[in-house]
Order: sequence, then C-alpha cells, then structure tokens
Amino acid sequence: MRALPSLDIYFTIRVEGEAPDLPFLGPTVRGLLGYGLRQTCCGHDADDDGRCRMGDTCSYAYLFEGPLQQRMKSDRLELDALPQPFIPLVDPPFTVRKAQQRITFGVRLLGAATGLASEVATAIIAREPFGFGSRSKGFSLESVGIGGAVVWTRNADPAADELQNCVKYQSTRSIALPAPRAIPTQSCTLHWKFATPLALGAPIGNADNWARRLLDAATRRRWLLERAYQAPSAAPHHPPRSIDTVEFATRSVKVEPFRFERRSTRHGGLVVLNGMIGSVSIHGPWHRHADLLSAVDCYGAGQFNSFGFGQVLTEVDHSDEYLEAVPPRSPRALVEPPRIRSNVPRWVRLRGVPPPKPIQ
Repeated sequence: MRALPSLDIYFTIRVEGEAPDLPFLGPTVRGLLGYGLRQTCCGHDADDDGRCRMGDTCSYAYLFEGPLQQRMKSDRLELDALPQPFIPLVDPPFTVRKAQQRITFGVRLLGAATGLASEVATAIIAREPFGFGSRSKGFSLESVGIGGAVVWTRNADPAADELQNCVKYQSTRSIALPAPRAIPTQSCTLHWKFATPLALGAPIGNADNWARRLLDAATRRRWLLERAYQAPSAAPHHPPRSIDTVEFATRSVKVEPFRFERRSTRHGGLVVLNGMIGSVSIHGPWHRHADLLSAVDCYGAGQFNSFGFGQVLTEVDHSDEYLEAVPPRSPRALVEPPRIRSNVPRWVRLRGVPPPKPIQ
C-alpha cells in the first residue's frame, strides 16, 4: 500500500474567561473545528440523509461526513464507519497546564485533506467570539505553526489579513510522508505508550494477546485510510487478514480504563467514549512490521481518532541488544575459588612467626 501524506498545523489561543477544565480536550478541538467549518464554508442544503449535498467538494463534508464512504459502497465494500482524514493533536489526559488561559493544540490532516490547511485555520479563527468549550466567553488566536516553525502571529498581523496566505504558502512546503522506522533485525522488545486514550473495542479471542490486538487495530485503520483516501488501485481491495503473533510475547502491561462523556448537539444526547491509557511492552520480530509501525506513528490506531484518541508512541528497548551482545558469564566463573586450608595455627597466621630466642 502507498502511504498517505500528512500535515500538522498547530494553534496557540488565549482563552477569555474560564478555560475548559476537562480531563481531555480532544472532543473540544473536534467541535471547534466542526462548528468553524460549518460557519465558514458549508451553508449548503442537506440531502435526505442530512448530509451536505455538495459531497466531497465541501471542506466540512469531506472532513466530517465521509462522502467517500458512498463510493466504497458502490465498490461493494460495506463499512459501519469510515475513519475521518484528520486527527486532533492534544495533550494526554489529565495534563496540568501552567497557564490555563493559553492553550496549544493541533490538527493533523491526512491525504488530500492536507490541501485544506488554510480552510482549517480560517475555521478556527472564525470561532473566536464563541469561545473554546462551553465555559469560555471567547478566545484570541495568537499564533499558528506548521512544520515546527511559527508561520503567523497576531502581533505581526492584528487584523489576520495574511493568515490564509501564510498558512497556504507554508503548508505546501511541509507535507510529508510517514518517516521510516529503524527496527533491529532481530527480535526485540517494543514499548507501546498510549499518548492519548486507545480504543480497541471488545477483544476477540484472548484479551491478553496484546500483540494481536494492537497489530490488528493498526492494520485495519491503515487499510481503511489508504483505501478510502487515495486511488482505489493503490490499495488492496479486501481488508487485511489478522497477523500471526505466535512469536510475540507480552512482557508488561500497565493500563487503566479511560471514560469520557460529552454532550453531542448533533446526536442530541450524551455520547460516551471508552478507551485505555498506559503502556504495554511486547517482545517479538518487530522488524517484519516496520512499515506498519511507521503508519502507526502517523495515523494512530484504534477507534475515535477524530476525537483525539489513538495517538500511540512506540519505542524500542535497546537494552535487549546489550543483553544479546554480551554473553552471560559461565556459572563456574561466578563461584569463588576454594580456599586452601592451612595447618599453621591461626595466631601465627595473624601475628606472624615469633622472633627466635637468643642463644644462652
């Protein structure tokens, strides 16, 4: 499969009034972007299903309503839900912020959505009078960053006249493909850290087979994204099979459940999102899946990714390489050599032989 390009755009805002005190800001960022796009680019009529009639020519519909899912149905691929081509980039749950009024968050755009960076920036700044979350009175966009560089500041452009041009110019130069991963060619231990909550759904089979659960979640999300958001001929038609994980062994599991409730205007009720936070260490032949690990770094894994879930960090435990490079010492070398017993009295060994007596 061909990897999707991606673009990360970051926003720093100063909140007026009370900032959100939620344990996790992913759904708040999603709502901010969605309402902003509806306000700035989607005043179109809805079809019988309540979706925008403009389909994927509307930026809001392309990012949020998944018009491409209709195309996949025509290709005889029935799906319950299609991943959306963006990911909110937010702090881990329960992050303590030094300055509550200043908040930085990002949006990762995938595939053709990378061309919508300027529309995303316009959508964010359009929501200034309405606030960030339900508690604030408003906010001010202070700066925008792309590719690790600040491309726009409010101080330099108080009226925000150059915001779109600055974002559009830099975004075309900062689109990147997933970076290749350097994985040891022998089996090693890989730490999976769930930077944001990870939702894997109900376990199929052995719930303790973490390698199977993680690899299946990552493989399925990768296939769905690359199948939907690039040319159909560039990705396999059928979903991938489960990966054989008989050679993998779970070394440690430190996870706890995470539950997040949010009020949805669209659904008219309370929506509950469940996931896990923590880390898992697994030993196995990870070099066979280096491409998939690169995809995980960019696409994330699991469900609810458009709410900020599923950002996973993977790191090789290089102490395994040291243990394999230095062979263990022989047990015989660890045993102290036997002591030779002496027939000399102990007081002689301690004080030495007394001097000879003078001859009378």
